[in-house]
Formats: sequence, structure tokens, C-alpha cells
Amino acid sequence: MPPLVKHLLQEWKSAGIPPDSPVILACSGGKDSMVLMDVLVQAGKKPLVAHANFGLRGEESDADEAFVIEQAGLHGLKGVSTRFFTRSFAQEQGLSIQMAARELRYAWLRELAKQEGAVAILTAHHALDQAETLLLNLMRGSGIRGMKGMEVLSRGIFRPLLKCEPDDILRHAGNYRVAWREDASNRSTSYKRNFLRHNVLAPWEERYPGTVRQILRSSELLGEWNEYLEHKLAEDLAFFRHDEDPNSLSLSVSEHPQARILLRSWLENFGMADQAPFVLEAATRPGALFSSKEYELLIDRQWMMVRKRQQQENECLWLEPMQNMRTGTWNFTWVGVEDFPGKINDPFTLLIDPEQVRWPLSLRHSRTGDRIHPFGMKGSKLLSDLFTDARIDRFEKESWPVLCMDDQVIWVPGLRSSELLRSTKKKGRFLLLRASNTA
Repeated sequence: MPPLVKHLLQEWKSAGIPPDSPVILACSGGKDSMVLMDVLVQAGKKPLVAHANFGLRGEESDADEAFVIEQAGLHGLKGVSTRFFTRSFAQEQGLSIQMAARELRYAWLRELAKQEGAVAILTAHHALDQAETLLLNLMRGSGIRGMKGMEVLSRGIFRPLLKCEPDDILRHAGNYRVAWREDASNRSTSYKRNFLRHNVLAPWEERYPGTVRQILRSSELLGEWNEYLEHKLAEDLAFFRHDEDPNSLSLSVSEHPQARILLRSWLENFGMADQAPFVLEAATRPGALFSSKEYELLIDRQWMMVRKRQQQENECLWLEPMQNMRTGTWNFTWVGVEDFPGKINDPFTLLIDPEQVRWPLSLRHSRTGDRIHPFGMKGSKLLSDLFTDARIDRFEKESWPVLCMDDQVIWVPGLRSSELLRSTKKKGRFLLLRASNTA
């Protein structure tokens, strides 16, 4: 049995993939992916061969696509392909060409796997790719998590050749006359990965043979350390987590001797790991706000809370009598009553004299400078002070609806109503507006 075939079967078993499971082979037509195709066939596997044509090299890209589909057929395999407008996508998303191609490729492969019921997507990454990944992560300052590099199986991506060196792959290609196409762009050092391969790792390996193998060994050792640290960090963080909200962490974490590491670990899930030192410095400043591309973090009195960034709607929802309404997690329902019902003690229920109100009313979020003339009080009060007194945090405040008449705030549900609603009428029809929050 060829060494690479034996290796693949061992990795397949170690990954826990059932022997005859449907899988997808991501195939570029280059030497590595064509060798993996041959190895899979010799191992008795029948993957669906998938090729992404990024349209970056004109006729050469089209020739690669035709070659992969042809070779798949010669191996008795089904081949599929798709084409992308990579340059325009990269420009629209503000990405490099390589990053755009990667995003397009994996999004398509995952969707294809879902359609085909495939349990894994196979790629031909090998030891040199791993060494390049480690150096790239080192350049990015990714810490110990980045130093473990790629995993043989991760999030449905199976890399059975990851521990194999390029010479092993080249030897198999020669011994079994594997056909492949050479991508001229692989020789260009304008890409970071190619620069590291040709200008750093190649001379390094030539001067000190075995360097790539030792880098791979370091990756395995760091992976073991990372697994232990992940377990330890999760254990320590559990002590500070909110019982009901996993996205809230007690500010007492700042007193832990390794607070920065704990916080960095927690914030990495939200794209804010590098902000850990600044978050710690702001732990004594309630109201401090930090954000990443997708999330925002608020320092409250006892907790630091993270949520998805939200697009605030500035439009008003117009409210007519007896017209029930839902906005966000809030429901507003009407009840009609005859004669004065007496004092309303529920702050989430508002008594309205329909003859005194100028319709329609409006529901919106609070704005900077909003004020209310609280019922039974002289003068007005800022809504921001009202929320602060009620210990409502900034996240809640932003989504808290207020009821207005002619853009004057007449009710903050659950908090205060306005003197503008005072009625001297004791008989006749009244309306009750009830608010409930399902959050």
C-alpha cells in the first residue's frame, strides 16, 4: 500500500469519519490536490470533486476548470465547478484578492456539502502550508491559539495530508504518474504566503534541513498546550459568568491575577481580544462602551455585557386608539373602559382620556435631550436621568420605547407618565394602554 494511502486511511480513522461517508474534495488542479484525488481513489474513496474558478487568469483559469472535471471523470468521480467574479467581490467587500477568493470558495463548498449531505470537505494542505500558516499567524500577533496552526479536522474541513511533507507528495506524483497543472501565480512573491514559502522557508530549509518538520512538531506541541489552556481558561471564566447571560462577565474578573489573559480569551469570541487592556482600565467607569465590527461591550455597574451591534431605527410608529402594536420585544395593547377606573398602580399601564389626546400618538426610541414632565411633579426631567435612576443600562435604554404626543414624551413604559395626560373627567370612556416586554 502506498505510504500516502496508508497515511490517509489512518487520519480518516483518527478523525472519526465513517468509512463510506460522502465527502467533497476541493480541487484546484495543482499537484497537491491532484495527488490527494489519486490517493483517495487508491484508498477506495469516491469524493465529489469540486473546483472553484476565480476567473483571475483568463483562459488559464478556464483550462484549470476543464482539466479538473476531465480528471475527475477519468478517475470515475463526479466533478462540479462554479465561477466567481472575484475581483469585483474583493473590491465591494474591501478584501485582498486572496481573502476574497478564500471566502467565496469556502462559502460555496459549505453550501455544496449541505446540499450533498457530505460530512467533510477535504483540502490538500500539507506540512509546508502549516509552516506558512504559523509564520503568518506570528506576523499577525495571534498568540498561542494561532501558533497551533491548522487542525487535521476543524469545522467540517478535513486536511488528511497536513502532516505530510512536500517531498512525500512529489514522490507519490512521480511514482503514480499523477497529472496536474501548474498555477503561475504560485511563483509570485507579491502574496504574503508565497513570499514566506519562497524567500523565508525555502532558504531556511536548504540551510537547515528538517526546519519545516520541526516547525510542524512545534505546532503539535503548542496545540497540546493550547488544549490544556483552553480548558483552564473556561474553568476560571465560569466563575465570573452571569448565570443567565453567557455574554455577561462580572467586573470582579479585573481582580484576578491573570485578568488580562482571561478577558482576552473571552473577548476573542467577539473580535475584541486586543481591547482587553483598555476594557480592564475602564472597569471602574460605568457606561464605557467598546465595539468591534459585529459586537459592542458595555461596562455596567457590576457587569461587562456584550451584544450584537444593532441598527437603531429612528422612525416613529404611529399609534391610533385601539390599534395594538409590536416594536422590537415590546407589545402594546389597548383596553376600553367606561367611567374613571381610579388610580392605576401598574407603571406598565397608562390611563388615557381619548378626548384630551391629539391623535395619532407615536412610539419611538429616546433621543438625546428628551425630557418628560413627570405626573405629580413640578418641572421636567431628562429621560437619561430617569433611566439612570431606574438603573437601566445603556443597552436597554437604546431599545426602550417612549410614547409621544406631538413629539413630546408623555410616557416611558414602566417608569413615568406625563402631567400632559392629567384629566379632570370622572365619567365617560377611557382607554388603558398596556405595555409588556418579552425580552
